[in-house]
Amino acid sequence: MNCRECFVTLVEKLKVLIGKKDTNFRRAIDTPRRVAVYLSFVGRGLSYSDLAVKAGIGKTSVFKIIRDVSAAIIAVLKDREGDLRFPSDVSSIKELEAGFRAMHAFGLPGACGALDGSHFPIKKPSLDGDCYLNRKRYPSIAGLFVASADCYCLDALVGYPGSVHDSRMWRESGLRRRILMGEVPLRTMEQIEVCSRAIKGRTKSYLYVPAPVIISIL
Repeated sequence: MNCRECFVTLVEKLKVLIGKKDTNFRRAIDTPRRVAVYLSFVGRGLSYSDLAVKAGIGKTSVFKIIRDVSAAIIAVLKDREGDLRFPSDVSSIKELEAGFRAMHAFGLPGACGALDGSHFPIKKPSLDGDCYLNRKRYPSIAGLFVASADCYCLDALVGYPGSVHDSRMWRESGLRRRILMGEVPLRTMEQIEVCSRAIKGRTKSYLYVPAPVIISIL
């Protein structure tokens, strides 16, 4: 699914909750533009003022759109794990492994996912604000993501304070729990974590492993 298809799908899922009707006084802001404003805010970090100018609407409308779309996403998508869930069938995992095997000149045979953390800047909370300061000393929300060779997100865990290390998020992740319980047919956790440590810090090296694992690019 490309970016345009993802956008259209998101609009279709949310239009019942965020769609507005025209009134006698003004035309409503259509659903695609509402979703576009929200994605520009969370994806590019644009200010309310910049969004208002780009979308041709007031700052108050920008605030309401971000609030309404956020609530709609939580209401509609929170229980749809199948939309963002690491596959558990062998055939899908083999397809993921084939993607990493075909990367660059030598590929990454045996890998079926790339694991890394990311940070989303926020304003420092007044309560326990220091807990949100990450290693670069700015406040953030931390997340941990698993991606395929073509950069498609396969699994995500978001919501930890910025000071939380990636290793803790991995230990507490649903994907790790599924692997431990045998729901995802990968190698044992001990082997996966050894592989993660083995390539830590190597940005230009390749690691050969004989069976599908999730690799860390920390």
